[in-house]
Amino acid sequence: MFNAEENINILISSIKDKVEKWEKFADGSIVIKPKKANFDELCVSFRKIFMDTEYTFIISKIVVKIPKTKYLILSGKIGKSSLELKWKREFFIRKPIFVKSSDLSRPENINTILNLLNSEKILLEKIKKCNPENLTANLIPLSPSNDSRSIHLSWIISMNRLFYRNLNYSREMRAIFDMLDHLSKILSENCAQLIKGL
Repeated sequence: MFNAEENINILISSIKDKVEKWEKFADGSIVIKPKKANFDELCVSFRKIFMDTEYTFIISKIVVKIPKTKYLILSGKIGKSSLELKWKREFFIRKPIFVKSSDLSRPENINTILNLLNSEKILLEKIKKCNPENLTANLIPLSPSNDSRSIHLSWIISMNRLFYRNLNYSREMRAIFDMLDHLSKILSENCAQLIKGL
């Protein structure tokens, strides 16, 4: 589907009202800083598969900035939160469901998030429409290069989707942006409340 430059141009054109600025890198991927979104950055990379193109979307959202000393104390309570989307078939209908993807996650914390996500009917309908091939979310500590004393506890959400040449490209791209934004909002708000309670 298209060449590399066309992929980028059509992508940016599809969501131009949601883009504050963007940058292209040597490997052909782009990083987008969104306008008024529930995440900080969106990275999109492209991989050609026969006549079509697989898109990988990765968004990041800083939930909280905390001193490293405090994080060392909290890390044992927070554990590792790692989620992935599965498709459950009921009769002839495929339904999306979030499950734990790491045995290192603290059950009480991860189960709270899973129950919340799997009860969000609007979000699940958006996911069905986007039909991702893979969708994962990981809560990880990041160490910013310009601040050696702090940890940025962040959600990293990754999604893969194969795109075919069709007239619905722009609509599908906006639907993906909206779904990822909605998912990031739920995860970051829930996690922020969880950390406050520790």
